[in-house]
Amino acid sequence: MRYDAARAPRLVAWETTRACDLACVHCRAVAQPTPDPRQLSTEEAYRLVDEIAAFQQPVILILTGGDPLKREDIFDVAARASRAGLRVVMSPSGTNVTPHSVARVKQAGVQRISVSLDGSTAEIHDAFRQVPGAFAEATQSLAYAREGGLPFQINTTVTRHNRHDLTSMLRLAVELGAVAWDVFM
Repeated sequence: MRYDAARAPRLVAWETTRACDLACVHCRAVAQPTPDPRQLSTEEAYRLVDEIAAFQQPVILILTGGDPLKREDIFDVAARASRAGLRVVMSPSGTNVTPHSVARVKQAGVQRISVSLDGSTAEIHDAFRQVPGAFAEATQSLAYAREGGLPFQINTTVTRHNRHDLTSMLRLAVELGAVAWDVFM
């Protein structure tokens, strides 16, 4: 197949690390507490960013994981992507967002974060994320983003465990100040 710039990707989701403090039922990244030694080095990450930027299209780059905030170089990688003209967004787990990390994310040029909430209550969310207190941490993370002027969206994975909770989830997304609610099936 011949390369056609008009058909280049517009959205690239990069699972930057497997490191994460959660143990989500649906995790594709096979999360673990520490970074995988085989993850891309900083230099390799920069080369990947440069290759994505070469698509010559307005590309949205989603830095996800695991939890990208568990990658020591994530702010440098995000800044490189922003300088290269990519629209950079980040999807942290919601366990490592602080006022300081919000400021660093913004300084790196990240335009929005997304945090997953899979239930409108701790009971529902924590059961899916398999970590007690995950709901409290995620909602606190969103409060830090809101207070720091960083737009955020809420992602929800719908399964049998929470399909009854969608109306309450929508209400919570509005109450928390989300700019979008992305529902995954």
